Amino acid sequence: MSDRRRTPETQDFDAARDAYRQARNDQRLLIVDALKSAGFTVKTRGNAGRGLTKYSSGGRLAPPFDLSGWMWVAGERAGVFVTVSLQVLDQDPSSLNVHALMDRIGVHVFRAGDEIDNTDPLLERATTDLQLPLNTAEIETLLALIEAKAKAPG
Repeated sequence: MSDRRRTPETQDFDAARDAYRQARNDQRLLIVDALKSAGFTVKTRGNAGRGLTKYSSGGRLAPPFDLSGWMWVAGERAGVFVTVSLQVLDQDPSSLNVHALMDRIGVHVFRAGDEIDNTDPLLERATTDLQLPLNTAEIETLLALIEAKAKAPG
């Protein structure tokens, strides 16, 4: 957090942001557990699964920006790599504006050697219809989607 003056308004806003970030992280941990139960090895150490708290864009941002609200889960099983994003990027086809769809789940599954689609730099095809918070049935739907994508040819 920056050195900005602590007022009741900033304290209230910071508390709401912290509660929202914690709720999203709790959902991230549910996805971690689900992937592990499906036999995936999931990265959980250090900053795995969330952005840096002091992102400076190569020194261009002062003060640095807290990206820890940007969350994902990355796993691997038998040469199949999966990334579940807790937000996805979308480009409006009319205006070409790029939007961050917070709390919309994205699933990207790939294998070593898969071709990279340079026409989809935002990985928009990873966007699902799942949205946080996920209930048990939606976690099962997420796993079924991942399994289907893992079986599909690259």
